[in-house]
Amino acid sequence: MLEKGTSAPSFSVKDHNGNDVSLKDFGGKKVVIWFYPKADTPGCTIEGKGFRDDYEKFIKKNTVILGVSLDNESDNKAFAAKFDFPYP
Repeated sequence: MLEKGTSAPSFSVKDHNGNDVSLKDFGGKKVVIWFYPKADTPGCTIEGKGFRDDYEKFIKKNTVILGVSLDNESDNKAFAAKFDFPYP
């Protein structure tokens, strides 16, 4: 676990659309990394909707949101589309 204020290690992964996403893509911005165990389950959906509903507040504070799970690309894509998540 990282200590508060510690920078996250560099990483690169595919998003739900198959695009490469790297932490360095967001240089100069704050990044919220939201880890969820399974797409389209009750708890994960509530959390995702919360980030979606407050998305503009995050943007105004120069902050991006990244959702991360072990689900496959198609499950994550369906989850994002079903609930109109505006973030990868």
